[in-house]
Amino acid sequence: MATEREYREWQRRNQKKVKRRRQNGSNHSILYFFIICLSFGLVVKQNPDFLSFISNQSNSLRSLTKEFVIEIDEPIVNFSSNNFESVNFDSIDKLAKSVPYNGDSTTELAQTLSSFANSDLEKARIIYTWITHNIIYDVPALDNLFNNDIYPDVRSQTVLQNKSTICSGYAN
Repeated sequence: MATEREYREWQRRNQKKVKRRRQNGSNHSILYFFIICLSFGLVVKQNPDFLSFISNQSNSLRSLTKEFVIEIDEPIVNFSSNNFESVNFDSIDKLAKSVPYNGDSTTELAQTLSSFANSDLEKARIIYTWITHNIIYDVPALDNLFNNDIYPDVRSQTVLQNKSTICSGYAN
């Protein structure tokens, strides 16, 4: 059985070991960071086009976005957050879920849905609810995009016909 003095000495030795491990760990972190920075510097020095490759990736993403998202020349309706707290959307949501539409015109769909709404807020809500209730997310198309680099048709006409799309199709 250890005495109290021996126990305190054992605790003191263990605390010193823990401190040494912590100090060595922080030195290792600094060393790893230095190695990563040095490696990156060497890659850039040997391949000067590496940084342009990174900027080209973001440019290609921008061009993809411009290519597949349609710009709409319509005024933007602003809603204050106070409007949402006082409005009960149950009836407009129920109505949106019951409106059938089998066409492929966003204008026609918007006019049909808007005819049931009394305000801009209700128009926005009925269109939002109709889309979320009737258009499903096309996971296989997204998988095909990532694995085979095949971008699906996300035009609004196609989305309304197929009733499925990926993110940019919802935006369109």
